[in-house]
Amino acid sequence: MTNSINQYIQAIDTIYQTGETTEHSFRGTLETLLKSLLPKSKKNVATTQVINEPKRKEYGAPDFELRKGDAIISFLETKDLFDKDLRGENDKAHKEQFDRYKKAINTITFTDYLEFIHAFSYTAKCF
Repeated sequence: MTNSINQYIQAIDTIYQTGETTEHSFRGTLETLLKSLLPKSKKNVATTQVINEPKRKEYGAPDFELRKGDAIISFLETKDLFDKDLRGENDKAHKEQFDRYKKAINTITFTDYLEFIHAFSYTAKCF
């Protein structure tokens, strides 16, 4: 696991050093990390699917969806590297979006690719 995380951080840094990045530039790297960390079956087959850009739902379109079979386990919403509002506290940044997601989704993680803020909602509807 440590090797996967080290490779992830190195890849993020290499991409960032180009000076040509946006919020979306690091998604493939994050997807690779998630797939490396998620559990696999005895036959080394992923038991959890990582979907980048899942279909829009009534509450919006978080960037990643984690599924086990037909069940949605969690979502991830990515923001640009070093984003200062990963908690969704700033009305001018992400507050409305994050509040909407937290109200509708049982579990979601907000990330700038280096910091991961996990949010649980016990009032959200079950999928």
